[in-house]
Amino acid sequence: MKAKQLMNLFISLSLFLLGLPLGASLYHIGLRLAAGKVGSRSPISTSGRFRLNLRNLRRTILSFRRKYEAGSCQGSCKGSCQKSGGAQAGLYVVTAVVTGSLWMGVYLKFGWSGRTLVGLTLAGLGVLVSVTDFKSKIIPNKVLLFFAPLLFIMVLVFPSAPLWSHLVSGIISGAVLVLIALLSGGGIGMGDAKLFALCGFVLGLPLAFLALLLSCIFAIGVYSVAGFVRTTRGPLSIPFGPGLVLGTLAAYTFDSQLLSAYFSLF
Repeated sequence: MKAKQLMNLFISLSLFLLGLPLGASLYHIGLRLAAGKVGSRSPISTSGRFRLNLRNLRRTILSFRRKYEAGSCQGSCKGSCQKSGGAQAGLYVVTAVVTGSLWMGVYLKFGWSGRTLVGLTLAGLGVLVSVTDFKSKIIPNKVLLFFAPLLFIMVLVFPSAPLWSHLVSGIISGAVLVLIALLSGGGIGMGDAKLFALCGFVLGLPLAFLALLLSCIFAIGVYSVAGFVRTTRGPLSIPFGPGLVLGTLAAYTFDSQLLSAYFSLF
C-alpha cells in the first residue's frame, strides 16, 4: 500500500474516532437544548470544556447505568426508568457512530480540502439539529446563531460557487420554506425555514433546489415507515429538520452525480 493511501486511511480513521465522542457531546447538548437546560455541566466535560476522547464516551454511557442502579427510580417505575436509561445510552452510541461515519465519509469524498472543512461543520450542525428536532420539535436559534458565522466564513474562504449564488440561494431557500410554513398551517416551523436558509447559503444554486427535493423524499420515506410500524392511533408528527439535513448533506457530498441524474430525467 502506498504512503498516500496509508495517510488517507490514518486520517479517515482518526476523524471517525474523533467523531465518536463529538457525536456523544452533540447528543447531550441537544438533549439539554431541547429541555431548556443549557449551561449545566455535561457528563463528558471537565471544567466546562469538552475533552474529546473515547474514555469520555464510555463514561457517558455508564453514567446512565449508575444512575438507575443507584435507585434513583423507586417502586413500580423502576423497571421503566432502567429501560429508559438503557435506551438513552444506546442513542448516545448511535449518534456517536453516525457522527464519526459522516466525518469519515466527508473526508473520503473530498480529501483534505476546504470542502471537507465545510462538510464536517455541516455534519455537526445536522446531528445537533436532528437531536433537538426529534426530542422537542424545535430547532433552537442558539444552534443556528453558533453555526451561521462559522459557515459564512468558510463559504467566503472556500466558495463552491460565486458569492452571489450563495447569497441568492440562501434568500430563496429561506423564502420557499417560509411560504410552505405559512401554507401548511404549522406543518413546518420557522426553525426549518431558518435552517434551510443557512443550508441553502452553503450549497448555492442549483444545489439548494436539489437538496429540498431530496429532503422531501427523505421526509416522505420516514413518514411512511413510521406510519407503517407505529402501534398507536392519532395524527402522526414527524420533524422535518432531519430530512433537511439529510437532503443538504446528500446534495453537498454527491453534487455532480445527483445533478447529472436529475437533469437526465428531462
